[in-house]
Amino acid sequence: MSSKAESQRRINIIKGVTLYAKEKQENSDKRTILFCGDDDIYISISLDGPKKIHDKNRMLINGNGTYDAFIRNLTMVRDIIGKDHIGALMTTSTTSLSVKEMID
Repeated sequence: MSSKAESQRRINIIKGVTLYAKEKQENSDKRTILFCGDDDIYISISLDGPKKIHDKNRMLINGNGTYDAFIRNLTMVRDIIGKDHIGALMTTSTTSLSVKEMID
């Protein structure tokens, strides 16, 4: 397979995973996580801060926060592919900057 064909195959895989993740964001399943681990794809996560701040910023349509689901999914991903395949980003806001633990 030519390098151009291989590059296109990888792009198609990334597009497929991205589309799937967008559609199933809240309900990631183990097969998808295993796929990412097997193909050396890293998963990036975003946390807004402690539960109170995260839930305030990221609510479901029904008004419930997403922090608990985030922690469950993070634990699942770590258990399946290990923490070395996870990149973490903190979402900074004026609310999170007022929390001492976020700055330290």
